[in-house]
Amino acid sequence: MIATVVAGTVAAPAASADTPAPLACTQSAIQAALNAGGTYQLSCGAVTLDATLTSGADTTLEGPTTFYEDFTAGAKSSFHRVIEVTGGSLTLDSITLSGGRVAGGDGARGVDGTRGTDGPAGAADSGSGATGQTGGAGASGSAGTNGADGSAGRGAGILIDPGANVDVYAGGFDGDYAYGGQGGEGGWGGQGGSGGEGGFAINGTGGAGGPGGNGGAPGLGGQGGAAQGGAIYVSAGAGLTVTGGTVFDTDQVFGGTGGTGGRGGFAGGGCQGG
Repeated sequence: MIATVVAGTVAAPAASADTPAPLACTQSAIQAALNAGGTYQLSCGAVTLDATLTSGADTTLEGPTTFYEDFTAGAKSSFHRVIEVTGGSLTLDSITLSGGRVAGGDGARGVDGTRGTDGPAGAADSGSGATGQTGGAGASGSAGTNGADGSAGRGAGILIDPGANVDVYAGGFDGDYAYGGQGGEGGWGGQGGSGGEGGFAINGTGGAGGPGGNGGAPGLGGQGGAAQGGAIYVSAGAGLTVTGGTVFDTDQVFGGTGGTGGRGGFAGGGCQGG
């Protein structure tokens, strides 16, 4: 028997360092083997995955086989890297990692500025035929804040965490893509406050409306996130050895786009008194 189902989980077959244990060509069996550690033999053309495999124990996987991450183009929610090595040592012998996708998070949008307060109304004419007083100036709107930077996308084929080690022999990386997150849009500047209404005149001329406040300055768009290691990303303190004619084919990185700047606030207006 290749694998045993126990209480809804797949247990890896016993493996020794000398003789590879046969391993079923299923995502659950492979993950169980990575959890247990040991040396395993896969004899299948390809294994389709819908989640990231994680490796933390000393494990060797021998092929030939391909691990293929299924994804929907353009849908970040369906993106998964093929393997993340969180600790220990992982050896991949004649294993190809294909279709890995990883994307950094998008930056948050900046906060819009607040509207300036309105200016006070001008004093009214007392009835003597004089002109009403000019309304007070509106206050300026506050500035919008900058959008947040997008985060980096790293290691679509393999991400090797600090302290972990990976050996790749006669394997391959095919069509693994890393994307940086998009920068957040800058916040809009707040609208300027309205100028105060000119003073009312009973017999004379109404006062002029006060000047409106200036619109607030717009926030800057956040920077796009970096994209690093379409095939492999080696964290500081991690180790990697690639030997035996391993092939890298159409693995790519795409830096995130910067966020658009916010829009400046509109100036406030004023109105003349009657």
